[in-house]
Amino acid sequence: MTHVLRTIRNELSRLTLACDGNIAIIFGLTVPVLISLAGLGLDSASFYNQQTRMQSGADSTALAVGKEMHLYTDDLGSLGIWYRTR
Repeated sequence: MTHVLRTIRNELSRLTLACDGNIAIIFGLTVPVLISLAGLGLDSASFYNQQTRMQSGADSTALAVGKEMHLYTDDLGSLGIWYRTR
């Protein structure tokens, strides 16, 4: 176990002393991609939330109109009778 920890410590110290710059380049190239993916996830969640709220409002409106027109039955003929009497 101590051998593994010693190896990890040696590798980390070698990495911090490296002057090649490979890590900085990789980090610089991946950070914008990761930030963009996080933003895309947030936008997608916001879009889905808005769509759900709009659908809920449309459903509530349809139910209220149906109740107001006394369309609780499965008989759609009553809609025609209601429309002709108005």
